[in-house]
Amino acid sequence: MNSLLKSYCVSVEFPDVSGAEHLEMLEIRDRLTEIESRLSDEEKTLLAKADSQLVEKAYDFYQELSRFVNLTEKRKAQLISPQRWWWYLDVIQAVKRFLASDYPAAVWVRESHSPLAVKVQQRLETEGLPQIVAHLEQCLSITDGDVRIGTARNFLAGGVTTANNRDLSDNNDAIELLDLTESLLEKLEEFHQSNF
Repeated sequence: MNSLLKSYCVSVEFPDVSGAEHLEMLEIRDRLTEIESRLSDEEKTLLAKADSQLVEKAYDFYQELSRFVNLTEKRKAQLISPQRWWWYLDVIQAVKRFLASDYPAAVWVRESHSPLAVKVQQRLETEGLPQIVAHLEQCLSITDGDVRIGTARNFLAGGVTTANNRDLSDNNDAIELLDLTESLLEKLEEFHQSNF
């Protein structure tokens, strides 16, 4: 097994160690990105599993990291893009908290069996939260508000639109999706404003 991958896999097992070690882990993850195409299929599977562990324990890792570094400032200073999602553990955790909340649109996406809600649920599962957050972060840079919301909404729904449907339940689902989209973008904006 690649030595960087081995180190990363071990590191994600221990969220309670020093934030300085977590900082090193994130830098190792950066280096893994550079060689990811050369990893074997088995190594890519191990990397995906380790990434999942990092996302699952994002809060714990972020708590320790925040003792050593302000991730928002570091991302801005080093121009770290959302595609390097491991530097966005704070944002991932904030989105996870929102999606688990009692906010009506968050409940809709978790519990509704409507085709649109199921599509969004599948999108969250197949894309994974880091990629969803990365895309939403990119949407924040779109200056036209309607285009920003439309782009994010279409991404969350996997390109499914309900604009031409006259069915009341479809219209309600479209409203819930719009509310979810606007809320996620607002949460990200609020998060960035409060952390910088």
